[in-house]
Amino acid sequence: MGNQITSKIVDISILGASLLIFIFLGLPFAQSFLSEYNIQYYRWEPPAPIASLVDTSKMPPAKAVPILMYHGVVEESEEANTSIENFIGQMEMLKREGWETISLTEYDLFRQGQLTLPPKAIVITFDDGRKDSYYTTDDVLRQLGFRATIFVATAKAIEEEPFYLNWEDLRRMRDSGRWEIEAHGRHSHEKVAISSAGTEEEYGRYLTSRRWLAAGKRLETVAEFQKRVEQDYLDNIRDIKANLGLDAKYLAVPLNDYGQLPVSNNPEATAFNHEVVKKYFRMAFIEANSSERVESFSLPVYNYKNDDPYLLRRIEVKNMKPDVLKKVLDSEFPSSPSIELKTADTVNFLKETRLDYGYMTITSNKGLNLRTLSPNASAKVDFGDLYWDAYDLSAVMERKSGRSIALNFYAKDEKNYLSFGLSDNGLFLRRRVGGKDSDLRPSVLLSREEQVGRHTYRIAWRDGRISAFFDDRLIFANVPVGAMEGSASIKIWGDKEIAEGLIQSIKISPAHLAQTS
Repeated sequence: MGNQITSKIVDISILGASLLIFIFLGLPFAQSFLSEYNIQYYRWEPPAPIASLVDTSKMPPAKAVPILMYHGVVEESEEANTSIENFIGQMEMLKREGWETISLTEYDLFRQGQLTLPPKAIVITFDDGRKDSYYTTDDVLRQLGFRATIFVATAKAIEEEPFYLNWEDLRRMRDSGRWEIEAHGRHSHEKVAISSAGTEEEYGRYLTSRRWLAAGKRLETVAEFQKRVEQDYLDNIRDIKANLGLDAKYLAVPLNDYGQLPVSNNPEATAFNHEVVKKYFRMAFIEANSSERVESFSLPVYNYKNDDPYLLRRIEVKNMKPDVLKKVLDSEFPSSPSIELKTADTVNFLKETRLDYGYMTITSNKGLNLRTLSPNASAKVDFGDLYWDAYDLSAVMERKSGRSIALNFYAKDEKNYLSFGLSDNGLFLRRRVGGKDSDLRPSVLLSREEQVGRHTYRIAWRDGRISAFFDDRLIFANVPVGAMEGSASIKIWGDKEIAEGLIQSIKISPAHLAQTS
């Protein structure tokens, strides 16, 4: 009996010793195994060759470029990321629709006028530097002949967090020729305490909030904030250079926030971040749509040459169905400046006409009647695309009452445009910049008979010069205005009475198709 007890004690001791050995030797391995983020390189074989169904050979070069933005591409469908199935569907759609991926470097050269892009050029980007941005997508991109850009928050690679790409991963991506690697800040996604409370509500964003300094029991000074934030941008650039040998020139604005969002406790953050980003980068990117409702757009989805290089827009795609993404890209695809409308076709005229302010009615036999709502007011109808350039414009119209009726063209907004029309008893050609008007040429007086009735007003653009015609009579010849873009409109104004104008037709056409005389 005693021997049995002794034997059990020995067995228990051996078991205990084995357990201790496992704990001291095996637990680190077990912890590593449990904490390691497991992701496999996703191999994809298309069921059949995928080719473009769109003949782009006769299309003009791209005038503007859409940029797609992803975070993770994951096996299971979820709200925050994109499923592999949906990503493949989106990429297949792009291939069939004739889209060709370009790098941000190529887009930058296009902006500088140094590169002509294919007709349907597109940029694909990923944020943060996650493994599920590369492991699950790279083979899909390879099979379709696509390229992409990844913006890396480098603290994750430095700390070798399993969920994020390490330097070895990033070097492999760099060497594949499919990936561009660009900047996203070092600690850009981290939160900082902004008070001593330590609650969730008392944390701000690393690049936009002044940090609470516990040792000093105070907030950072503005100078301390600026030094820390600028250093983060610099560290990010240096990390990429030191580990990958690349010069990061482009930035995905972390969390889409320069400091303008209400999570900041520093009103000066927006202006400062803008200043620093312009100091170190050639281009920076924000989002065109809502991250919560990706089909809701607040900004244009295409990026043009003359857009602000530090507010370039990306489409956050997430789990948009391929046909929805196609519709988004098609709906704002840059069109040629081409409209020809006559009020006899009231349905199409109204379809292409946007009443900005005032009041309008239209009948097929009388035309479009445009009126102000009160004396000392204006009325305006708009036509065309905000990004149209190098176009000629003509309209048949009549000033029935009020002081002026005019063609506005190359209008970016209410404060910046050109204008040709009739005011009082003369024809004018003016330019408005920042809300201030200046005459490009002295006004030309008209006879009393010419001031009434219906007339044709026409402007023609050639190599940065404008010529203006009134009933085929050349009024202003070859006035230098430079390269411009913007929409067109017809505007009336009256000071002492209700202004009223009648529009019979309007035509916008590419400048090279029209004659100047």
